[in-house]
Amino acid sequence: MFASSAAVSFDKSGNALEPASSTPYPLVFQGSELAGVAIRVKKIAFVSIQVYAVGLYVDPKSLGELKAWKAKSHSDLARDASLFQALLKDNKLTMALRLVMVRTVTGEQMGTAISEAVEARLPKSRDADCEKAFAGLKSMFSAPSLKTGTEIVFKRSHGGTPGVTVDG
Repeated sequence: MFASSAAVSFDKSGNALEPASSTPYPLVFQGSELAGVAIRVKKIAFVSIQVYAVGLYVDPKSLGELKAWKAKSHSDLARDASLFQALLKDNKLTMALRLVMVRTVTGEQMGTAISEAVEARLPKSRDADCEKAFAGLKSMFSAPSLKTGTEIVFKRSHGGTPGVTVDG
């Protein structure tokens, strides 16, 4: 579950603060502009645990591709899966998801969580290239732990070329 708020505040340096965790996000990251922030909350029994904050960055030259969603309210966007489908499928969009851990978890826990989130959004029948990429994604989280403050950036350049970096 992702929780987010339309009311974002800013720190003294001008960074946007994810409301639930106060994780700072610069307004520009690797040439792309901040489009939104949220927090990943994992429910275990009756307890909600914050796991990571996430910021979505989009290249300003790509923003024309998203104009259909410009007038939608925050609550409408939260209920409308079409924006997320467009973000995932449109290879003209240069974008980055910057995750910042707000809780220490094992690499295995993070790999499983990311895999489950991605797999739920993939078509049921996938080609060999997709399966290979998915297996590679799972194996990226082999670190014993991802400590609070660890940064993971998933980036897609124009044309759809993916990239992932952990702490830099």
